[in-house]
Amino acid sequence: MFRNIELLRFIFTMIIVTSHVPILLNMLPRYMPDSYRFDSWVLGVDFFFILSGFFFVYTKDKYQTITDFIIRKIKRLWPVMAFTVLLFFLLYFFGLPSYGKSVSDYVYPFFFLNNLGFNFSHMGPVWYVSVLFMVLLFYFVLFKVMKPMSAFMITGLLTFFGYIDLVNATNGKIYEISELAYPFLNFGLLRGISGIGLGSLLGAAYIQYKPKIKQIKPGFFWTVSEVFVLGGFVYFLTQPSKIQDHFIFILLSVMLIGLFIMKKGKISLWADHAFSPVLGRYCYAIFLSHLFIFNLFLCTLWTNQNEFIVTHLGFALLFVYECVILFGVLIYHLLEKPQNRWVIQFGYARYYIGLLVVTIVLVSGIIWGIQRRPMVVGETYFFSNAQISVPVYGVQSRNWMGILSDSEKMRIQFKKKSEKLKAVFLTAPSRGKSQEVIVFVNNQPAARWIFKEGMGLSEREVMLPETENADILFQLAKPDAPMIFIKMQLVPVSVE
Repeated sequence: MFRNIELLRFIFTMIIVTSHVPILLNMLPRYMPDSYRFDSWVLGVDFFFILSGFFFVYTKDKYQTITDFIIRKIKRLWPVMAFTVLLFFLLYFFGLPSYGKSVSDYVYPFFFLNNLGFNFSHMGPVWYVSVLFMVLLFYFVLFKVMKPMSAFMITGLLTFFGYIDLVNATNGKIYEISELAYPFLNFGLLRGISGIGLGSLLGAAYIQYKPKIKQIKPGFFWTVSEVFVLGGFVYFLTQPSKIQDHFIFILLSVMLIGLFIMKKGKISLWADHAFSPVLGRYCYAIFLSHLFIFNLFLCTLWTNQNEFIVTHLGFALLFVYECVILFGVLIYHLLEKPQNRWVIQFGYARYYIGLLVVTIVLVSGIIWGIQRRPMVVGETYFFSNAQISVPVYGVQSRNWMGILSDSEKMRIQFKKKSEKLKAVFLTAPSRGKSQEVIVFVNNQPAARWIFKEGMGLSEREVMLPETENADILFQLAKPDAPMIFIKMQLVPVSVE
């Protein structure tokens, strides 16, 4: 019925994919200063929260019981999400850039518990699935046990105060994920509660006024409105320094979804075509798996020594996008689509018993793999960049790695063999500013790194003591140039 919405799904999926391009740009000193331009693109996730809330209200009556709702959502969300976690774990196990730093980081997503407050990290896009599942379940139970008017009133209050808290706690930049808004509620979960709540209110309004909406004739006013809203998105995404209030993105999202479900303008009518669902069906797989492709490029072809990438960045990124889309298409056809056939063939009982067995096998394998994953001398451990938080792998770290600011000292703690080693870091100040970093090892001053204006990525080293425990603390001298850490490598002192 809303085929044009599927086109929006694809567009905003690619916006989210683009938001993570800095993971590649930060490896190229020439383009590193431009990475901040994509900060606000991650708000594409909030568009999907709002859209999910709309369809939740529009379709909630087809679920008979809470159990039925849970079973159908697991069937829809779990397989591709579990496959993505497995891909990230394989990257981690073989020492490639990935996500997660502990057993809980890789195990909790299988039970939709990632980024809900039970652990202090999120696994790339997987956090969205956990928040989506739990918040939808919360609202479904709310509407089941309460009268519609009371449920919508509570939904409205949660949405209203949720967005107020997001805007004020983040100074208008509401794309935070794991940071705590309250002692029991982080920003990612709050974004889900607020966004799905707002979409639910939009869905309720559409259902109530649907007969009157059908009587409205398409016209020039609606086309101009669509152009205005789409133009607002373009301006918001291309001029990040001029728009500091991210709540504008939320308002634009509501208006765009409303205009497209009404289908009164030429753009929404044109998008209501048979090709739109073809694009929309691949969005979930593309969204969850795109960072796997990014990380593969990061550790293979994407280096500053690759002359083609440095001089033809546009073509190189286009090839990355093609790989991301192709991989998502493959996942859809090999895993996501066959599920309906498997349910028909084996029945719901056997299908979910199979999922339970797969979960037990995967969780057991991941726990076994993490416990036996040593920290190897000479191996590279990757950090995050300005956009996504990837910790050092094989390292027990207290904080997320990658961006070091004046308000957050960065500490790495890990165990190693009792031999004298040095840790070599690939690092640089953001946007090429001058900076001075004081490095402490086991609470003793160990190094002083000085970066001059315009300096790109460079290798800096720190001597480590002959002890099993290593505690490295970084502290900035200047607050206006956060540090970008790309990777760390342990090297024996005797090897020069």
